[in-house]
Amino acid sequence: PVVSCGRTVLATDRDGFLSGAPDTGLIVHETRLLSRCRFRIEGAPLFPVSLSNVSQRAWLGYYIAPAAPAGRKYAGPTTDASIYTAAQEAIELKLLRVVGEGMHEDVDLINFTQHPQRLRLVLDLESDFADQNETHGKRRQSGRTTSEWIERGEVSELRTIYEAAHRYEHSSETGKARIRRGLAVRFSNAQSAPERHGDAIKFDVELPPHGSWHCCIDYIPIIEEQELFPQYSCPFTPHAQGEHERKMQAFLDGAPTFSSRESASLAPVVIGALEQGKRDLASLRLY
Repeated sequence: PVVSCGRTVLATDRDGFLSGAPDTGLIVHETRLLSRCRFRIEGAPLFPVSLSNVSQRAWLGYYIAPAAPAGRKYAGPTTDASIYTAAQEAIELKLLRVVGEGMHEDVDLINFTQHPQRLRLVLDLESDFADQNETHGKRRQSGRTTSEWIERGEVSELRTIYEAAHRYEHSSETGKARIRRGLAVRFSNAQSAPERHGDAIKFDVELPPHGSWHCCIDYIPIIEEQELFPQYSCPFTPHAQGEHERKMQAFLDGAPTFSSRESASLAPVVIGALEQGKRDLASLRLY
């Protein structure tokens, strides 16, 4: 699955997560800022149920995990875990992602059982800051990566910075070229506080019967000294209108049209294909 907007591209594995595979990641200005990203529930596997793009820039995924027996907390991997057993009494994880400069992600857990559930939701993260062309093989550039965990009131943030430099000599010019890239992963509106454990962010979640839990995550690219804040925020709907949509609509309003004596009799599927082609071209524009 691939979603994109401007110079931001999110390309995931088939299960909707990132494993560091070639040509995948959260890529901004041709740098892979996020190479690994996976949600899991400690003690229970996640089964993808429905994963789909809802627009050029938005993606929606549903996962389920088997619920723990009444009165118990997830303690370890279950031996009879299967999507069939999970479907009987399930915990649902819903992810809604939208890209635009960076990426905004809504994370929701829902308890579909008749008894309370206590679980630990884990988000594994890794940033390699590879050039888009370096995701296939050996890295040619090496730099220094530093990470910092910041807490400001009810907002927590994992900030990772990558810096590299090398000397160059070209014709009569010599000097030192530098590059600075980073990613701030910001957690807000969380109904239980996140905790950092190495490259993992963990949430201890308590869900009443048929209860829900929510968290917002903003992935904020840092290009040199500039932070690119996501264009969309919580609550996001797939049809939300932002600056990108206004520019796209202006482009579509001024785009060429055609008509002929047969236009009125064109099949709806033909009209739809023409309109979709025009929107696809608009999606490829860089502002």
